[in-house]
Amino acid sequence: MNLYEGNTWKVVFGDWDQSFPGYTVISCSKEGLSELTDNDWIELGKIEKELERITKELFGAAMHNFACLMNNAYRDNEKPHVHFHFIPRYKEKVRILNKEYKDKHFGYNF
Repeated sequence: MNLYEGNTWKVVFGDWDQSFPGYTVISCSKEGLSELTDNDWIELGKIEKELERITKELFGAAMHNFACLMNNAYRDNEKPHVHFHFIPRYKEKVRILNKEYKDKHFGYNF
């Protein structure tokens, strides 16, 4: 599900893995990081900042991981494209629509 589409970037809801509520992928069609313009980086920064604000406000995210991993494109023999994984992390349990989420990898026992 697309959440946002800007000049360069598209934000896609990671509905295939909501182990971390609010997990999204931020992608564009450019093949490498060196192809990104200053304006692309500025837009990306604004998107990341807004995603942090939203996940803190809605779900109580304690911190956020932001990673650019493009290895699978080469492994799967696909055309690579720049994309970032936005992964909110949770110190406390999160309850959404009667479902409870625990961030097992955060380093806390519940």
